[in-house]
Amino acid sequence: MTPLESQIADAILSAVPLEIEKSEITAETSFKSLDISSMEIVNVLFELEEQFKINIEAEEMFRLQTLADIARFIEGKSASPAF
Repeated sequence: MTPLESQIADAILSAVPLEIEKSEITAETSFKSLDISSMEIVNVLFELEEQFKINIEAEEMFRLQTLADIARFIEGKSASPAF
């Protein structure tokens, strides 16, 4: 897992009460595999927005399936010029 993916795992664990250890989460872990509800995904969205100081549309968040997908999205947002 990359450092960014590790930060995302921390954000998920902070936003959602899960019965797993961080070491069980990989880059290919999905919200579905963690049994995270749509309301909990919104909580993760808020946590990621706060932690990374970016805006994520809810529709986009629901399209992102794995930690790797979220990391690529955040990297893309970080590389985009601010308007």
